[in-house]
Amino acid sequence: MTYIEQAITEAVAQGYDPQLDEIPEAAGFSTVQIAIAMKSDVFLDPAFWQALGRARRWTIDDDFKHWQGTITEWKARYWKTHWHNFIDHLAMGNDSESFFEQLAKNASTKN
Repeated sequence: MTYIEQAITEAVAQGYDPQLDEIPEAAGFSTVQIAIAMKSDVFLDPAFWQALGRARRWTIDDDFKHWQGTITEWKARYWKTHWHNFIDHLAMGNDSESFFEQLAKNASTKN
């Protein structure tokens, strides 16, 4: 499984729904299979990043009200920060797979 496939699988497991009802050609395929095939649309969807954040225990908007650490620590774990970092990563000419690989490596060094 690629790092992209892993991220999409985690997001779908946490409730991400890429709204496949409108795609009749999707019949017979799993949500994960379709989401992987349409990953460029998936990566633009804030719901994907929020679901991935739930899977990876990133912070969400409501967490800030109760956050005990520094703003820098909160922002480093914030789902929008990862989404923005992804866009910056692509803008620098890098690919999606290398971004999700780096996210996985960063997560494994923190555990």
